[in-house]
Amino acid sequence: MSVRVLSGLMAGLALLASDAAAQSRSRFSVQASSIALSSEQVPDAIVSGEGQVRLSFGRLSVGLGVARSNFKRLFDFGAGVRVYDYTLTDVFIEPRYVVTALGPVGLYVAGRIAPSGLAVASKPLGGATYASEATQNNVSFGGGGGALLRLTDRIAGDLGVQYYGISAKEGDTSQRYNFIQARLGISIGIGN
Repeated sequence: MSVRVLSGLMAGLALLASDAAAQSRSRFSVQASSIALSSEQVPDAIVSGEGQVRLSFGRLSVGLGVARSNFKRLFDFGAGVRVYDYTLTDVFIEPRYVVTALGPVGLYVAGRIAPSGLAVASKPLGGATYASEATQNNVSFGGGGGALLRLTDRIAGDLGVQYYGISAKEGDTSQRYNFIQARLGISIGIGN
């Protein structure tokens, strides 16, 4: 093994092991977040929430969580306008890396992969009852970044932005939804 390769490996391990001042100092943490979503295809803002459990290794942490969102759209397929109601549930894995930290504030980059279930129901415009159309299973991918603010040794705030996309069928057509997600969360460390 060359000196360059060995030096690179040692530097990489040092970065992973170094203390990221902005994250909770606990190895395990739980995080709850309120999310606002925006999409070109969905004109109204969507508010949703998520929860996750994170495992931290210095600057690197990995989250496993669940997010849920709900939104509606109107479509006219020529036989009358229908209201489509969507409930999106993601079970996600989110690696996060704190790129730089200065005191209690750290900037991070994150990625996300999420097996997603999209439940679709519809009704005629003005109708009283939704009829279930389908549950679609997809995978969404995304990435983004944000800022962490360590409030105490165990509590940190999270302000982040992420972009991701998911596909859905509406009637006989397929639609790709691209979302920009703004997240405001709080993380609480568990144990040491």
